[in-house]
Amino acid sequence: MKIIKQLSWIFLFSLIGEVLSILIASFIAIPGSVIGLVLLFLALQLNVLKVEQVDEVGTWLTSNMGIFFVPAGVGLMTNFGVLADTWWQLLIIMVVTTILMMVFVGKVVQSIKGLMMKNTVVKEGEGSRA
Repeated sequence: MKIIKQLSWIFLFSLIGEVLSILIASFIAIPGSVIGLVLLFLALQLNVLKVEQVDEVGTWLTSNMGIFFVPAGVGLMTNFGVLADTWWQLLIIMVVTTILMMVFVGKVVQSIKGLMMKNTVVKEGEGSRA
């Protein structure tokens, strides 16, 4: 019964996200699954929902996430005729965006580490003056 309750919470937030996605479709296109995840995150952060209420099912879902990519892979294979002419363009886009993202994330991490080092040095310097 515990698993069913936990799954029900996740499905409830998914349903709310889908409904909100349909309601705001004329303004902005946001997938319902994304809205549902954001709402679930907010509910957990604001203690509207306790982690224990979704912990086991959430752990199982993330542990077995690979299963959920199978339908997408099958869909790509069944529509390969559509992608056959543009596969190389898609590959170039994926490689370039992956490299750009890695560079961006690296720069952000370096900036944050630099700021943290400055703060650490300043705090250590203040401590030695006293």
